[in-house]
Amino acid sequence: MSDVFDLRDVPVQAPIIKRLLNAYRQAVFVYHLFAYWRGNGSDSDCDDVRVSRLTVDRLEESEEWLVVELSSCPSANASAIQVSVARWMNEECATAIKCCLKATLQQSNVIVGEQYCSQRENFINLLAVKERDFPPGKGNTISSQLLGAVIRSREHLLSTLLHSDLKSITVRRLPSESVLNYRHKQIPFLNIVLILIFVLLCLSVVLFVVRQLLRRRSSRDHAHPHIALRSSLS
Repeated sequence: MSDVFDLRDVPVQAPIIKRLLNAYRQAVFVYHLFAYWRGNGSDSDCDDVRVSRLTVDRLEESEEWLVVELSSCPSANASAIQVSVARWMNEECATAIKCCLKATLQQSNVIVGEQYCSQRENFINLLAVKERDFPPGKGNTISSQLLGAVIRSREHLLSTLLHSDLKSITVRRLPSESVLNYRHKQIPFLNIVLILIFVLLCLSVVLFVVRQLLRRRSSRDHAHPHIALRSSLS
């Protein structure tokens, strides 16, 4: 599901429709950018959302990614993009844009998703989180509209970094790869816990059986002297 029309679903033979759809999604995006450049009101408008395990446990299945469409295939690595975008966000949030961030963003706060290159289109997906130790989710994902406002203000720098001109910047709801990776990372830990529990249960059963055998042997040893005494008296 997407918040804007996906041009990949439009046939190549319909250039007029593609232009109209592109103009529409750009108008919607610029409208949201204007809201951020106005300052978004006073500081009391910022929601003080604390990221915790509770919010992580209620992750959404998809996130709003910022899709940057390029005229040619990008030639920068993910680390360089993360460092630059984090620095730009810190600079813009400290001067021109109201971001409501509690701490300075680092490289790990920026997530570089899919980088797609073809003759038809080239794009890169970006996402930003408030707490780098937690995956994207409710209360931790930085608004993609805010990220887009920063990218729009540093468009020339991103173009230089990627060695490609920017064609459009849109927001699309896509499956969160980082959330899936986070869950996959939790699977080995859960497996280890389950294995430990299984081993402890096995040890408990073995100890119980050994204890029962020792009790039976002990009771038999106590019974032998009485039998020997009776046989001698008879």
